This record gives sequence, structure tokens and C-alpha cells, in this order.
Amino acid sequence: MAAAEALAGVQAHAAFFVERVTVRNFKGIGHLDLELRPGLSLLVGRNNAGKSRLLRALHIAVGGVPVERDDLTVGSAEPAEIDVVIAPSPAAAVTTGAHVTPDAQTGVRDELFDPALQPIWGDALAVVSDSPVRQRFAWRTTITSTGEGAGARHESQVMRFSVTAGTWEATNRALDRQVRHLLHAELVDTRRDLDAELRQRGTAIRRILNDLGVQGPDREALEQRLADLGGEILQHSRTLGGLRDSLDSLDRYVDALGPTRVDPVPRTLEELARTVGVSFGDGTDHLASRLHGSGVRSLASLLVQDVFYRETLGVDGGDIRPHPITLIEEPETHLHPHAVIEVATLLEGGSRQVVATTHSPLLATSVAPESIVLVRRSLEGAYATVGFGPVEDDVDDSRRTKQPTFYASEMEKLTRLAERPFGDLLFASAIVVGDGATERAFLPPVLREALGPLAHGISVVDSAGMDRLLVGAVIKFARHAEVPLVIFADDDPAGRADVEHFAANQQLDTSREVVWSGQVQQQTSASEGTQAGAIEKLMIDASPDACRAACEALGRPVAPSEQLLSTMKDLKGSIGAALAKEFVARHPYADGTDWPEPLRRLAGLLRARLGPVPDDDGGDE
Repeated sequence: MAAAEALAGVQAHAAFFVERVTVRNFKGIGHLDLELRPGLSLLVGRNNAGKSRLLRALHIAVGGVPVERDDLTVGSAEPAEIDVVIAPSPAAAVTTGAHVTPDAQTGVRDELFDPALQPIWGDALAVVSDSPVRQRFAWRTTITSTGEGAGARHESQVMRFSVTAGTWEATNRALDRQVRHLLHAELVDTRRDLDAELRQRGTAIRRILNDLGVQGPDREALEQRLADLGGEILQHSRTLGGLRDSLDSLDRYVDALGPTRVDPVPRTLEELARTVGVSFGDGTDHLASRLHGSGVRSLASLLVQDVFYRETLGVDGGDIRPHPITLIEEPETHLHPHAVIEVATLLEGGSRQVVATTHSPLLATSVAPESIVLVRRSLEGAYATVGFGPVEDDVDDSRRTKQPTFYASEMEKLTRLAERPFGDLLFASAIVVGDGATERAFLPPVLREALGPLAHGISVVDSAGMDRLLVGAVIKFARHAEVPLVIFADDDPAGRADVEHFAANQQLDTSREVVWSGQVQQQTSASEGTQAGAIEKLMIDASPDACRAACEALGRPVAPSEQLLSTMKDLKGSIGAALAKEFVARHPYADGTDWPEPLRRLAGLLRARLGPVPDDDGGDE
């Protein structure tokens, strides 16, 4: 029977998804709420923000992995708690005409679980909203240390929803095993490798191959052909024949042994499945997976996971198949940039729920903005998440980018106007908006010299002359993500006007968010050309030797009679990094007393905003 026929009549996976995960006192995270989408939720953020810990918490809570002592917070006697809230799949929601938003004039969906699921939830099924009707189910997993203190144990209890308080409350009712079996989570970590998984028991591809899906007469015919092929090979192989004849003598020494049979190929489909290999074309021929690079094997492992969900998971386990959740660490691992872009399509496709972490700006800018969740950690050590999807209605949030009426246009402007730096901004500890290409290359190494480790993660954006739309989009991002921001602006009439515009329209605090880089040098002779930027003039005044050395390093030595400013302007697109290198070599920061005042002020503002990084007691990431 064909695989498609074998699946006929089997229901789809359970129509719900994990909507929210809340962790407390888990691996150093005091408290953190994470909202998830039915499809892809991509967790972005800097190292040690808690992304991998969130994946592990969810994996534990749905029963995918046992707990360990390290899941508790070091130095705390408090238990760790993981709350999970599940919601009906949007595809299963019921659209009614009774609930209509006055602005969008679109039907609001009642969110009701499939009737087949409701008996499983029983009286623990909660209604968290009456208009529209919204049903939810939740439980809490509590992790405590064992009596000896060397291990850990966990238990899960159903939670009930308090209508008066609008919150979930713990109960003493144990979570039914049947509920747990309705979810299946797989963690696909950075070590994924299809070639290795082919040889490991319990991996997705090995579980797929446990049953080749061949039944009845087809099986008998194929196994007979295997036996015939084996006999033919044996007939033509002197080596195998000699091996058989030699082993035939074994019954002289051991009782109850019959004649020896050598099988050049497996005789049953089950045995054949254990020898299955995978090869990929290289343009001229097919090579075994082990001969391909890590990127191919890594991506192949991700693709196999979907096959397992579709063809194998829950097929023989009853009328309702488990809801699949794929937890993926850094899906971009080992892949070249074009493949990373395509991975976004893989992650967003399919019917399974995916929660992935990434450190790739390219991947982050390739998925829908509403899939992105920024996980961040404050200077005080508190953890938080920032979503980029719309809120339910226009009165729930004052930030325009999240309100439904403005969401599509605002996010389009943000990702379009700030497309190049947007991926970087998601991982930024602070943002500096410069006034041109020279600042974009000059400021990062200079700030590393001035700030040391604090400079790690500062993203410098080239505003292309303080373009109001681009800078406005970056300011909105900084406000939404609560990331420190400094504008490094030219002190000329145009620069002043732009800053005043931002101050009036986006509440820019000019006392702590603006640094004037200096007065722009206007054209004074035909040899100088047109207007040159303030950063060049600033550096000529501060260290002409560094400026001349930078020009020379780029193949443009400047004679004493030549205009240094004019040459630097001609090199505007490439001089930034060379200028920073030469300047820092001649003027180590120390206390910065011999640095130009604007650079000292910029470093001082960032140091004050970033502050010391707190120690972490969590563990991974």
C-alpha cells in the first residue's frame, strides 16, 4: 500500500498552538513572558539574552526532555516554573458577524477548540474572553531539586483562569498524560547533521525509516527480488563464496549450528531500512551525504524533520495526531547567505509550529516582521521580550508600529527605509546614527578604543545626510525596542533643522541623544569642490598627521601644498576605517583628553547609557 493510502482517513495534527510561555526563576531568568505565533516565531537578540533558555523551557514543559539540576537558578532556593498557554489554531477559529471592529470593518474570530479536543481538556478548559469568545488551556511545570540536591524533578499541574483577576492561577490537579501526548516537540540544535543522524537511533530520519510503508503483495515481491539479487551476487563473488565455505566448518566445533548463509544485501525491508543512505548531486554525479559540506547536511536535517511530522508522527496513535513544535537553534548554521534567505521560506512554510533562535541579521530581515521576537536583557539583569506584530486594536498600545490601523504601512517603512541596518539593529546594544559613509566606518573602531567591551554590539547607521524618513524609522525602532540611541549630527543649519524636526516629532532628547560633530566646511575654492562633511574637518583639526597617513594608506598621499580636506572628501566612501586606525594609533584613548570634544561626548553618553554588564547565573546563552 502506498504511503498516501496508508495515511488515508488519519486526521490532521491537533488544531491548536502554544500561544504563550512564561518562565520564572529558570536558569537565571527571574521572569520572562514569551508570546508565540501559530507558525514561525524567530527569537533574535544578543548573546546571553536568554533565547536558548526559552527553547529549553518550552521543551521541558511539553515533555520533550527531562529536567536537570542546571535548570534551576544558581544560588536560589526557589523552584523554577514554566507556564504554557495553548490556544485554538487560527484555521480552526469560527468567524462570526457579531464582532466587528469599527475601523477595519472585519469580522473578529471566536477562538474555540475543536470539539474533538474539548473532552480532553474537560472542565479545565477556560474562557478568557466573552466577546469574542476565546477558549484557552494552561498548565504549570514546576522544577525542584531532589532531596540530595544533586538532581532535579518536575511535576505539571493544570491552571485555572480567574475572570475577576484576569490571570492564571495554579491548582493541585495533575496534568493528564493524554494532554501531554497531544504535543510533540523536537529540538534541532546546531550539531544537526543528516549523515550522523542516519547512523543514530531515535533521530527523525531513523524513525521515518522504521517503517518503509510497503505492505502485502508488494512487500513479498520486493523481498523475493532482494533474495534473488543476493544469490546472484554470491554466485559471482569468489570472496563471498569463500567466506561462506569457511564459516560452514563452524558446525564441527559448535553444536546445533546449521549451514552458513551470507547475505550480500538485506533480505527483509526492515533490514534494508537500516542500511539506507542519502546522496546529493554535485552537478556531474551523486555523492554520499558524508562527502558534502556541513551546510548541505545541516539543511537536509531540517527538511527531514518536516517529513517525520507529516508521514510518521502520530499516524498509529489514535484519531488525533500530536501538535508538532520544532525548536531550532540557529538554522543559518553552516549556510551561505543565499541559502539563509531560502531558509526563511522553509521555516515559515508547513503546518507545524516553529520556534527558532538566530544571530543572523540576514535571516531576521528575510522573515515577516510579525514573526520576530526580540529577547533582551536590561542593565539591571531583567529579561524582556519585544514583539513586532500588531496588537489587537488601536487602543491597546501607544506605539504606532503595533496598532492594526497603522501596522502594515509603518512596518513597511521601517524595513524598507532601514533595510540595510534593520537586521543589525535587532542585535544592537545601542544605536548611533551618523551623517554619512565616513562616520559609518570611522565610529565603530573609535568607539571600541574608547569603550572597550562596552562597544560590542553598538550599531552605527549611515543616515545618508540625515534623511528624515530613514532616521525617523530608526528612532521608532529604538523606542519600540528600548535600545539606547545617539544622533551624531553635523552642526550646520541643515543638521540643526533635522534634529529640531526629530525632537518635535519623535520626542528626541537633545541633551542626551544628540552629539554635534562640528561645523560643516563650506566650499571656499574651486579646488575643494562642494561641501565636505564635519567629521573630516573635525579630524583635520584634531590630528592632521592621522588624516595624511590615512590618505597615504589608500594610495593618495597629500603634498604639503595640496588641500587635505579636498582629498579626504574624494575618499569619503573608503577613508573612514583607515582614518580610525591611524587616529587610534596616534591617540590611544586613556582618558580621552587629547580627543576632539564631540568624540569624548559621544563616548561618555554611550558609557552612561550602557553601564556595566551584570553577571549572569543562568548557564547557556
